[in-house]
Amino acid sequence: MFIGFALKQQGASHVRNHNKPCEDACGYFENEHYHTALAVIADGHGSDKYFRSRFGSALAVETAHEVIDGFIEQTGKENRGFFNPDAKNNHERMRENLEKIEKKMVLTWREKVFEHSRANPWTEKEIAFCREKGVSIPLENDENRLVNVYGSTLIAALVAEHFWFAIQIGDGGCVVIRENGIAGIVLEEDEEQGFGITKSLCNEDAINHFRHNFGFGTILGVTVASDGVTDSFSREDYLAFNSNNLLKNFVEQPDQACVELKNYLPKLSSQGSQDDVSIAGVFNAEIARPFLPFIEQAAQKQQAVVQVRQELVQVKLEAGRLRQESDSWQKKHATVENALQDERRKLSVAEKNAETARKEWEQTRQTLEKEEKEKSGLRGVLDTISQFLGLGQATPQQIAVDAQQKYKAVQDALRDEQAKAKQFETNYQAEFKKRKEIEESEKYIRKELEQAKENVAAFAQELKKAKSKLAEAELKLSDERNKPLNQLPTPTQTQPDATVQTEASQKTSQKILSKQSSSVPNDFNNYLAQTGEMVSSKQSSQGITVVLSADFAEYKENVAKGIECFGKGENKFKENKIAEALADYQKALDFFNKAGANQSATVTAGKIEICNKKLNSAATIVEKTAKP
Repeated sequence: MFIGFALKQQGASHVRNHNKPCEDACGYFENEHYHTALAVIADGHGSDKYFRSRFGSALAVETAHEVIDGFIEQTGKENRGFFNPDAKNNHERMRENLEKIEKKMVLTWREKVFEHSRANPWTEKEIAFCREKGVSIPLENDENRLVNVYGSTLIAALVAEHFWFAIQIGDGGCVVIRENGIAGIVLEEDEEQGFGITKSLCNEDAINHFRHNFGFGTILGVTVASDGVTDSFSREDYLAFNSNNLLKNFVEQPDQACVELKNYLPKLSSQGSQDDVSIAGVFNAEIARPFLPFIEQAAQKQQAVVQVRQELVQVKLEAGRLRQESDSWQKKHATVENALQDERRKLSVAEKNAETARKEWEQTRQTLEKEEKEKSGLRGVLDTISQFLGLGQATPQQIAVDAQQKYKAVQDALRDEQAKAKQFETNYQAEFKKRKEIEESEKYIRKELEQAKENVAAFAQELKKAKSKLAEAELKLSDERNKPLNQLPTPTQTQPDATVQTEASQKTSQKILSKQSSSVPNDFNNYLAQTGEMVSSKQSSQGITVVLSADFAEYKENVAKGIECFGKGENKFKENKIAEALADYQKALDFFNKAGANQSATVTAGKIEICNKKLNSAATIVEKTAKP
């Protein structure tokens, strides 16, 4: 026996924000025939540009129920079952089934959004809101932007007798409680999400962002919740809340537990995330009831583990702080040690310089003593010569000045030569660098030139092929246009891969033909009949393309005449419906022009059927309007 629930609550921030409506949706569904239970939640996006997301989330819950339940019913009726306990390839088969469900969900949800938008045009309040917020209203033919307005996430979890599975796109959490009483999150958050960005059903590539998980055997229960709930807990507290609170309370007293949870959700939002909150769950009461004492013990142990983990986190934080201090002291020590080494190197250099200077001074002193001795001898000789010649005596200061001037002249000349050599080397390096750049540029230009030649040759070849194909297509089109209508392909001439008219389109064509006798204006009524005959008689996709291409202008003109028959300004709503039929006919024409003979028979027949339905609707409107 399953016990289930599904609850949602307007977020505290939404209440403050001019009582903004709750954008979450949830649901709980049971299939008694196949003994399954399904829990679903959907979270509509809160940004201004998703101003219909509350409808999108409701449609998402409806879609999940319809698709999953329908898929289980289908596999059951086909006697292949969604899951076979005795099969060997269950894992592979389960993945394939879940992928099919996900694709079906995206397509079904989008179709429901289109139906809702057609049945509920933009209201004056929505238009005023968008103008105030600077949001542009999407046009009817802009499908991607139209779907974007209804953006929503989705989580769905199904519990059966021998298996379970969960499907998710976007944020939120899914928790499975296994037979040992341990709860775990089975769909971890997408790595691409974060910083206010989440994946959604409205994404063009939504099918690529689904996540799923599954298991075989029995479980005690599963819950799904929006991010407004999960963001209000730590991970450990949320798991304990599921196993020790929700499971225990709903199994023991389900009615009271539902009331208590409903009263708790507003408090959870105001003290937690401030966002809308929604949660749904399924518990297997018969299996879970005997495990409740063990679950309490497991919860106590898990609480102790959580406490130890918290203490461990504190120890790790303290260890990290001490490690940072140690690293800081090590850096300071390394800095001081490096500075000391620098000072030691400087001292060593200074000592070597001092020793060198001492040796040089000793050599200089010895040289001076020797020169002094020589000077004394020369002085005696000079004095003797001076006395002999009667000349004045030269002073040592004059000799030193002359020597210093000569030394300075030699130093200036050396510096000039060094400057010239340095300038020459600089000029040489610059020229060498410039030459290398020119060589590299020549190589690159030569390579690009070769590539351009190859591209030109390839383009010329492709152009030649395209011209040949164009000539063949023009010749074929000319032949088709010159054929009389009675020579176009008939149902007996249809090729094996051509489109076959569906039974629905034949009935519609006959219905259109029957309207010739009504009180509708003759021009329009007769043309509808002619159009039905042409669609009925020209069966292949190539034949339909020719008929539509040749007669669309005449069809458009006759529809305009039919509209004119209603009288000006009296039946605008009917005129718009006929205009819609005309637009749908144009879409069908574009479809055949693009698809050609390669389109599959089923899809082409479906398009013919849709086209005929629109023509039938237009004929009905004309008939009702023309009657007194």
